[in-house]
Amino acid sequence: QHMSIVYANWSLMEEYGIHEFIVQMRDENHRPLPGISIGDVGPKLGGRAGDTGFLRMDKVRLPRDRMLCKHQQVLPDGTYQKSKKKRNPYTHYFTMLITRAGIVRSAATSLSRAITISIRYSAVRHQGFIDATQGLAR
Repeated sequence: QHMSIVYANWSLMEEYGIHEFIVQMRDENHRPLPGISIGDVGPKLGGRAGDTGFLRMDKVRLPRDRMLCKHQQVLPDGTYQKSKKKRNPYTHYFTMLITRAGIVRSAATSLSRAITISIRYSAVRHQGFIDATQGLAR
């Protein structure tokens, strides 16, 4: 079975925010299940371009036992319950901070490579026209 982790906006009668679910995407013949559309976006440009696709779920019901519920749960009677344990809000902030720092680090690495190439090229490049009689640039 082909399973994926899906981030979805959980709503019963009101909005509860984004939650994670483990969802079966394909059947035993590797075809998408009813209500699930899967496709490829196409080629990406860039240094480390990854494969990109899309997933569309239309009227797909997810069993409540498929929700990854460390801090919240849905009881058998359908009521939504958050954890009573206090969570540190800085944990989520720190995770995003590390992610953003990684993006900046990756951009800096790419920029430093581009600058190195351009400086090396400018050091050996001869500007101007070549004089055919002497074979030198003027």
